[in-house]
Amino acid sequence: MKTIRRNTFETNSSSCHCMTICGDDKLKEYKDHKVIALSPYCINSDDGPLEIVLTDDKFIPLEEAYDKLIKWHADHKDDTSVNDRYWFKTLNEVIDQLTFEKFVEKLYDHNDDIELGNLDQYELIDCLESVLDANQVLVSGSYKDPLDTSAIEKPKGIKGEMVIISTEVEC
Repeated sequence: MKTIRRNTFETNSSSCHCMTICGDDKLKEYKDHKVIALSPYCINSDDGPLEIVLTDDKFIPLEEAYDKLIKWHADHKDDTSVNDRYWFKTLNEVIDQLTFEKFVEKLYDHNDDIELGNLDQYELIDCLESVLDANQVLVSGSYKDPLDTSAIEKPKGIKGEMVIISTEVEC
């Protein structure tokens, strides 16, 4: 028997149950690839059940993320404390080709179809997590329908209806 959980990211590496919720106002921008979400938590096996609330200020426009990435790279290209990280090495290989358009294409390249040196989507997200000082960067993926949030008390800082944008459970 196969169980299919819509809107759920599953991994064997996690023993936690987690859902990330945001307001409906930011969901449209998130789904339209205008913003990315910066989560204060990175899910790991030591976590218990988590309900991560992303208030509107936890979303950043793609243009701002790109500008910060380019500036950060220029400021750190000779920094020995970061240049031995694999994602930094692959970023160095393609930084001259990384226009804003290529940045956006690669950021949403879930099937790794866009050729950009050895830089893949996950490495680009790793870069952004360091640059933006976020524990986890969330990008819109195969999001289909909102999950029911009627039983969750609405936290302060969320405008509009609440929507769950990602969940993670042990499989």
